[in-house]
Amino acid sequence: MLTKYREELITGIEEFDDLNEELFTKVEELMTEARSGNAGQCLGRFLWFLQRYVRKHFRAEEQLQRSLGFSGYPAHKEQHDLFFEQVSELQARYGREGNSTVLIVSVIKMLSDWSKTHIKTFDREAANFFRKVGG
Repeated sequence: MLTKYREELITGIEEFDDLNEELFTKVEELMTEARSGNAGQCLGRFLWFLQRYVRKHFRAEEQLQRSLGFSGYPAHKEQHDLFFEQVSELQARYGREGNSTVLIVSVIKMLSDWSKTHIKTFDREAANFFRKVGG
């Protein structure tokens, strides 16, 4: 499971890389709290952070893609929308179920899958385009 920010996730777009690194720092904090048995409040704070993070990061990324005429924008936007739905569902589960080890594992697995599929492929493709057009 990919839970630490690694070189393979760096896109070369500083603003986005900084946001991705912040996300992984928060994931590490959540995992540390879970291991120590104090994840209850941490999970709620993490999910609140994640929703804000997703909105901020996706909005900036999508705005840049549209402004530079990135042809992969529709597929990228679709991925963002699906991820936001997953985050919303996790928040709803947290509201229904409260803190649980199963939910924490679900959150971490979702983020690991996201980093492997989206950051390493979609974001790198967009970053390569941005560098070519001078964005």
